[in-house]
Amino acid sequence: MFLVTGNLQNGQTTWVMLGLIIIIVVVMIVSSIRKRKQDKIEKEKRQKEVRDKIKQYLKINDNIAHKRIEYDKVIARAGKDYKYRDVFDIVIKLYDSKSNALYATKAFEVEGLTKQLSKKEYETTWKVNHELELEATLIRLQKEQKKNYWKMTKAERAQVRLERKEAKIIEKAEIKKIKQEKKIKATKKVVQNKNEVLIKRQPNEKFGAKK
Repeated sequence: MFLVTGNLQNGQTTWVMLGLIIIIVVVMIVSSIRKRKQDKIEKEKRQKEVRDKIKQYLKINDNIAHKRIEYDKVIARAGKDYKYRDVFDIVIKLYDSKSNALYATKAFEVEGLTKQLSKKEYETTWKVNHELELEATLIRLQKEQKKNYWKMTKAERAQVRLERKEAKIIEKAEIKKIKQEKKIKATKKVVQNKNEVLIKRQPNEKFGAKK
């Protein structure tokens, strides 16, 4: 009798423990999903704020407007000088809002200034410090990326390789699109020139008749 009761109690304890483990796992998964969603929302908000600041900078300093901005590279500055500063090197591509053609590639130094609003609440204001020399920035970023690459895990390195491959495909597609647009424009210009020549000719010349 005692053996049966003991087995029942052990069985109930096991099911209770399994139930608690399942609940804990579910709570952890839900918390993780919520955190990822929150991080994504915050990232999109941050990207929009920085994009707006760059647009404002371009309009005031370079008189450039009506351009779509896409991030190409974003690298955080490291070192003792940036221990207490959020400074980023950002490379962007500017596209014409109407034709969608690549207008320019530019680099900027962007800084986030954070202030504490309450015990757990912070607010970051972004500003563009200045435009960077593009070629020098790309070389520096390439060196930094190579340095960071070997500090990554195998999964992270695989993700980087995949992103690079995708970026190359997109770049090739953009170059092909630009070439096609130039070809279409050149064809249209040739046709237009031919039409202008025909219009300038006399009616009898059009049909090959002699005066």
